[in-house]
Amino acid sequence: MKPNMFFQEKQREVARRKKLLKKKVFILKLKIFFLLILPVVIVLLAAKTLQTFLRIRLRNSAAPAPLSGDFGADRDKGPVIKPVSQTFSKPEFVTPAPVSGESL
Repeated sequence: MKPNMFFQEKQREVARRKKLLKKKVFILKLKIFFLLILPVVIVLLAAKTLQTFLRIRLRNSAAPAPLSGDFGADRDKGPVIKPVSQTFSKPEFVTPAPVSGESL
């Protein structure tokens, strides 16, 4: 066996082992992600969603109910618009009082 062939074979073996180790590390990272990180994210997201849902339900239950029996009629009207009136007054100029030399 020639020395070149021996080194080439060893290089191929090292490359194969490197590739296998890279694959194992990737699979380990995936397992860690799926077993530890993803469940935590799902639980936090579910808690936040539940909190928002409960806040909406609480607001709806605390809001005053309309007095009339027809619930849809009040919502279609929208807010009552009042006319706006403006008055204009001429600006007045204020002259400052002179400051005396005495100190307090």
